[in-house]
This record gives sequence, structure tokens and C-alpha cells, in this order.
Amino acid sequence: MLFRSRCAMQWASRVNEAYRELLHPLSRARLLCELAAVPVDLLDTRLPSTFLAQQMEWREDYEALTDSSEAMRVDDRLLRTEQLESKVRQEAKQLIEKFAQSPLAQGARASADDLQLASDLIRQWMFVEKFIEDIEQQRMHWLEVLPS
Repeated sequence: MLFRSRCAMQWASRVNEAYRELLHPLSRARLLCELAAVPVDLLDTRLPSTFLAQQMEWREDYEALTDSSEAMRVDDRLLRTEQLESKVRQEAKQLIEKFAQSPLAQGARASADDLQLASDLIRQWMFVEKFIEDIEQQRMHWLEVLPS
């Protein structure tokens, strides 16, 4: 009886873990690629030059906001950070929409080119999501140091 109980708990844990993975659109997209035998290569740094240029511009703006030597009130930093985050989230939304329109996401038969494009979109999406996380963490830091 103890074996059955332990086994049931292990299966329940695995089901819950899978459910958590499927709840997040980005991890769900990565799983779709893996199921299509096109795992997303996290070490592949090839990205479109326009995408990289945009990311570099946003990172420079972000670094200017987080540079402690720049005399800027926290409220102003928060406002400018919110504006930057809005732009980055719009980029994420566009990547999500492009992926959602892909044959892979729609459950249609996908060519090798379609699968590569889906993988490339996911890598860009991951990059943007990481940047959003960085922005959110910095915002939380600033809010912690605000005088009450």
C-alpha cells in the first residue's frame, strides 16, 4: 500500500510540474519545438541584426537609468523605466504573435524552415523575457529604497 501511495505522489508531482510548464507561453513554445525534434539551442547566439541593434539600444537606455552616478530622482527613473518596459513588452507581444501564427504553434505540418523560424522566434522571445525580468528586478530594488 505504501508503494502505491508513493507512486501516486510521484505521478501527481510530475503532472503538476508539467501543468506549470504548460501554463507559461514561452516554456510551452519551447516544448512544442522539442516535440517537433527542433530543440531551442540556448547557446546559439545568431539573431537578426535588427533585433540585436534594438536590444543594444534598449540596454544602453536601461544602463543609463540604472547608473547610480546619474543624478535622477527615483520617481523619474521609474517613469522612464516604465516607458522602456512598455516598448520591450510590445516587442515580446509581436514575437508571441509571430510564433502563434507559425505552423508549429497551429498544429499544422511544419517544414524545416518553419521549424527553424519557430526556434529563432523563441530564442528572441527568451532574450526579451530575460530583459523584462531584469527591468522588473531593478524596479523592485528602487521601490525598496524609496523613503516612506
